[in-house]
Amino acid sequence: MDKRILILHSGALGDFIATLPVLSALRRQQPDAWLEVLARGRYAALAEGIANKTGDIELCGAHELFAAGGAPAASTFSHYISSFDFVISWLGYEFSAGKGGPCVTNVPPTPTEGQPASQFFFKCIPLLAADEFVPPRVTVLPIEDQQAEELLARHGVAGQRPLAALHPGSGGPRKCWPAARFAQVAASLLQHGWQVLMIEGEADRVPVGQVLAAMESAALKPAAVMRNLPLRLLAAVLGRCRAYLGNDSGISHLAAAAGTRCRVIFGPTDPAVWAPVGENVEVLTANIPCRPCRQTRPECDHLGCLAGVSAHRVVRAMLHTAAHERA
Repeated sequence: MDKRILILHSGALGDFIATLPVLSALRRQQPDAWLEVLARGRYAALAEGIANKTGDIELCGAHELFAAGGAPAASTFSHYISSFDFVISWLGYEFSAGKGGPCVTNVPPTPTEGQPASQFFFKCIPLLAADEFVPPRVTVLPIEDQQAEELLARHGVAGQRPLAALHPGSGGPRKCWPAARFAQVAASLLQHGWQVLMIEGEADRVPVGQVLAAMESAALKPAAVMRNLPLRLLAAVLGRCRAYLGNDSGISHLAAAAGTRCRVIFGPTDPAVWAPVGENVEVLTANIPCRPCRQTRPECDHLGCLAGVSAHRVVRAMLHTAAHERA
């Protein structure tokens, strides 16, 4: 009988994308297995095409899982789990399915070693001991790519000129490069004949608004602002961009997984662990002795690790993308 494998993940977008190499390797290794993924909100949709079934972990009764001492509670959900052969959990709890239950692998939600999170997670899975790590990838369907093309066309984005996507938001303001510098980069790209696309997620209204205001004061405007797109459609849009610029954020991980050439700015967090991985990613940061500090230094009110990255340096890195493609 084919194996049944369940993935449980309750982390943020970037953390979930970092688990995609695990899902892809499981599918390569177990092509006939039933692979099911439960993750937060819309994130599980990124596993479509790999998993047989995806769902929202916050709506499926997973809160019933744990009784005192970390054992599965007697519940509908624990009965559901018992139908699987293997469970791989990123819930942050150590639990056992009990006698006769599935084999459970509890993966630490935060890497305990100084290596990229996606590689660390991969190495934590005994089933994959003999497999090779491949960076996260989101492969969009032809219909999704067509939808992205049509969406960009409705916004007047022409295919002849290079397109850059800018995402000035993140999970917290202490990870965000100054909005005025994003606007400077946008202005320089526009002057070099590029088109500029702004990406706005659910928590990005303030930084995106600041960039747009700075651009407006300079009599500039982006080709389009994409707000709260479904993640798979956003991946298709990003895949059509020649370059991407963003902060330490889940959207930066999505852009990298879509195959876009990414320039990602890191401040207090550690890019050796949390940056997207892949040959298409370049991390930009300031080499100052106090970083990375994981945003825990209360005396640091200026974030020199972000301020030390100049707009000129970023523009040079972005334009290098075009030169690389022409070579």
